[in-house]
Amino acid sequence: MKKIMIFCYILVIAFLPMLVSANEKSQIDLFNITRSKNLNEVHYAVNVDASCKLDGETPVVAYWLEVENGNIKTELTTFDTIAYGIIDQIKTDSFSASFGLKAIKEKKFTVVSTNENGRCSAESKTTINGNLESIQKVYVSSKEGVFMPTVIYIDLFSKKADTVERITPK
Repeated sequence: MKKIMIFCYILVIAFLPMLVSANEKSQIDLFNITRSKNLNEVHYAVNVDASCKLDGETPVVAYWLEVENGNIKTELTTFDTIAYGIIDQIKTDSFSASFGLKAIKEKKFTVVSTNENGRCSAESKTTINGNLESIQKVYVSSKEGVFMPTVIYIDLFSKKADTVERITPK
């Protein structure tokens, strides 16, 4: 009986890392929005499981990085989602999804996650100047209004250093 107990103990110790890693989940940053208003940033990320598959039916999420408060990560408030929320999110398969942003309704984004040698990565793409590009960041220039700010322009930056598209609200 003692030998069976030792054998079971060894099995548990041997397979425990596999059981834990199978349930590991992580979040991969895709891009962020910086603003003229202050230094705080809205970040967009994708949730993936240990095999790099998109986690959940709505895997793309948004959160604040409060740079002005020591880089604290916080959830968007209901009010924040009016401007920076994610819309029309559709998981197209285990490794990809499409979505839109309330801040830039004229753009559609895709996200694809990959597993290279056990390491998860992901990138988001949208059209910039008519070409499908990996997006690095978005900059929103605005001026304060009585109730809400007025957007002057939005710049979308590709991961290619020389590719920027300016969107001016109508």
